[in-house]
Amino acid sequence: MSINKNEPNKHLSHFNSETTSNAKNQNRTDDASFSSHESIILNPDVINAFNEAMYILNTEGGIVQLNNSAEQMNGYSRDESIGNAFLFLSAPGRNNDTLIQENIFKSFKENKQFTVEYWTRHKSGKVFLLEVMFTKAKYLGNDALIAVCKNNSAIKGVGENLSESEIGYRNLYDNSPIGIYRTTPDGKIILANNTLIKMFGYNSFEEIANQNLETNFFTKGYSREEFKDKIEINGEVNGFELALSRKDGTPVWVRENARVYKDDAGNVIYYEGTLEDISERKLAEEALRDERLLFIGGPVIIIKWKIDPQTYNIQNSHNNISIEYISPNVSQALGYTQEELTNNMLQFYSLIHPNDVERISREARIFVAGGESWYQQEYRIRDKSGKYRWYFDFTRIIRNSEGQIVNYHGYLFDISDRKEAEEALVRSEKQLRELNTMKDKFFSVIAHDLRSPFQGLLGMASILADDEFELDETERKEFTKKLHEGLKTQFALLDNLLTWSRLQRGVVEFVPSFNDLTGDILETCAILNNSFEKKRIKLVTELPSRLIAFYDKNMIATVLRNLLSNAVKFTKEEGTITVTSNETSEEIRICIKDTGVGIQQENILKLFRIDTMFSMRGTNDEGGTGLGLILCKEFIEKHSGKIWAESQFEKGSTFYFTIPKKSEVK
Repeated sequence: MSINKNEPNKHLSHFNSETTSNAKNQNRTDDASFSSHESIILNPDVINAFNEAMYILNTEGGIVQLNNSAEQMNGYSRDESIGNAFLFLSAPGRNNDTLIQENIFKSFKENKQFTVEYWTRHKSGKVFLLEVMFTKAKYLGNDALIAVCKNNSAIKGVGENLSESEIGYRNLYDNSPIGIYRTTPDGKIILANNTLIKMFGYNSFEEIANQNLETNFFTKGYSREEFKDKIEINGEVNGFELALSRKDGTPVWVRENARVYKDDAGNVIYYEGTLEDISERKLAEEALRDERLLFIGGPVIIIKWKIDPQTYNIQNSHNNISIEYISPNVSQALGYTQEELTNNMLQFYSLIHPNDVERISREARIFVAGGESWYQQEYRIRDKSGKYRWYFDFTRIIRNSEGQIVNYHGYLFDISDRKEAEEALVRSEKQLRELNTMKDKFFSVIAHDLRSPFQGLLGMASILADDEFELDETERKEFTKKLHEGLKTQFALLDNLLTWSRLQRGVVEFVPSFNDLTGDILETCAILNNSFEKKRIKLVTELPSRLIAFYDKNMIATVLRNLLSNAVKFTKEEGTITVTSNETSEEIRICIKDTGVGIQQENILKLFRIDTMFSMRGTNDEGGTGLGLILCKEFIEKHSGKIWAESQFEKGSTFYFTIPKKSEVK
């Protein structure tokens, strides 16, 4: 609601919505300052003649004028009050604001006077009780509502100490260890203490009050409609346990107690209740249930080995030990039935990886001979499909009173995922060491490539600057041209090096989106058109009208410029460069083929390696940085794509790269 404080009469409008519920507060037509008639006509000068606080409201409950007594009563000036809803004076949590707003609308519609007890808040924070009488009237020619306020604090015995009581109540309310709430039947949160707000991960009452109860709080398996059915049939719910959703989507288990409040006509006004966080208890119950499942069919295979202590020989245990019992979950874990493995020791040992058998047998003998009561091992077991999986074996040694072994109790835990992670870590460490070695070589090459050309460039610059060298115009132009080309090459190297270093540090912004690859290829070709014309190279593009893929536009533009520029550089005059595409359901492959000088096979593997920085001179002696293709590789791999080259020396080269059609990129 927007109200211009300087022109209140322009914002008095009729309210046309139907009242949704009857007033619980007492409606009466006692002998007050006004009777309930539309003939009451007021103007700004008249209302200041009244000693009691008076507010003039528009049809939406907004304050459009107030008298001097109202300013003194609540401490808010006219400028601070006009434009706000009347309910901005309400003491938080003390009134049924929804019901009062409904009665304001009802008073306009039915032209009836009504009186309510209303807890209000002074600007200083003090809370006190009013008796407010609402009467329909005319103000400056528009429909209005007069709210006459009478201070009832003394009558109720609250007096000057009310603010202290209010503070004490508020502290008790907000610091309660249990969440307290009040909601309307349609799901609007009208009251919540700090405990409840924090329980669900919100920062303020305003933030939680704007949430939709059904969609933002109830998790799968629970609904607000079920809650409403229970509470409205029984009038209350007690000890109801359910999982609700926090702001971040994580579940919070609560125990709820609530009851319903209705007006005199039996209409539901609101629900009020408490929520106790029982997540810790629920997690403990879950853990206990998981522990039970662990030993009745969970991921742990339980084995009881049968042993005859009279014939048992630790040195040759395979012949006198067998499986007396194995848990039924072995069928899910390894694919074998209990019957296939029970009483068949040789069968079980044949499933252990050949490289592990001798080791675990030796370890078992050492443990047993040492008088241990338990031991643990890790080894691989072949499942019925032929795949080996890693298991951690925790075995207890059971002895009789004479110290003879009578049983082994084995507990097998599948640790394949951990083993794979360990192996992946070893591979990663190896790759990191190789990469660091490659980078060391790379910086060595870079230092050489940056320094060496400057010797020649400085020499040419010295000749041009020194008057002792008498150069004719042709010689001067030739020196200037070579100096310019050399500086261009060095600048390109520095620029590529800067881009590569920023990419390694993760500061290059990667913003993939859906783009038309055909359009970007044609745009790059247009930028390089002068280079094509200079060497009279024929450009052939065999592309569909549109190629939609998911990629970073700037990165792929860099890849296209590098590959097409290289194709021009190594293609002789009047040669041909062909750009084609191939599309699958998952990716798009781009092919850039030239009829240039080609690359020898031993050099193809050097193209994308930072430790080699392979570079060749172009057909017109154009220089190269050796870093362009390395950047291309980095950018394409950023898109989870691939880049490679094929070439025949003296016959030309073909470069390929792929990018995804969908958003499956790193």
